[in-house]
Amino acid sequence: KKGTPIHVRAALMHNYWAEKKGLGKRIKPIADGERIKYVHLKVPNPTREDVFAFVGKLHPDLDVHRHVCKKTHFEKGFIAPLEGILKAINWDWEKRNTLDF
Repeated sequence: KKGTPIHVRAALMHNYWAEKKGLGKRIKPIADGERIKYVHLKVPNPTREDVFAFVGKLHPDLDVHRHVCKKTHFEKGFIAPLEGILKAINWDWEKRNTLDF
C-alpha cells in the first residue's frame, strides 16, 4: 500500500516471491525484527516492485539478481551522503561544462 516504509515493502516482497516460486521450504521467510538488506530493482521486472529484501546473501533461485539497479545503489548509498559535504565546499560530483574562465 502507499506509504509503506521501503524496508517493509522489501521484506514483504521477499516472502511473497519465495512462496510464489515454491521456495518456501528452502528459503526462510523474513520475520519481524530480523536484520535485512535490500536492493533497488529496475522496473519493469517480474516482481513488479522496485525493492527486494534478503538476509545474508541474495538467493540465486529467487532470480532477482539480474534486475538490481546499480546506478540507484550508487546514488542513494554513496552520493546522497556525500552531497552535504560537497555542497559545503562548492563542489559537484558530476563533471559539468561551464563558460567560466
